[in-house]
Amino acid sequence: FGTCRNPCPGAGGGDYYGMKVDLERTDVSTVLAVPVSGPGYGTSRFYVVRVRASASSMRERLLANTAVLGWLESGEEVLDVMASGAGQPQISDCGVL
Repeated sequence: FGTCRNPCPGAGGGDYYGMKVDLERTDVSTVLAVPVSGPGYGTSRFYVVRVRASASSMRERLLANTAVLGWLESGEEVLDVMASGAGQPQISDCGVL
């Protein structure tokens, strides 16, 4: 994990791992992450985190102790579809870290 470690800025600190979240890019506003310690570690649990929609002081802090696997294109729309039960989101592409 050492080579893909990213610090969480602000009070409390901590680290997240995997893909570096660039808060300047609007297409990377919603990310997919898995826990690397704490609640959910060792299970098949994953998190969908709306980073840009969060308070500026909490954005990357929400990713502490997780590994960011990638981002959701049209993240807001994907979450709306999931919440409404109107359809199933589809993975259209993926890559390798």
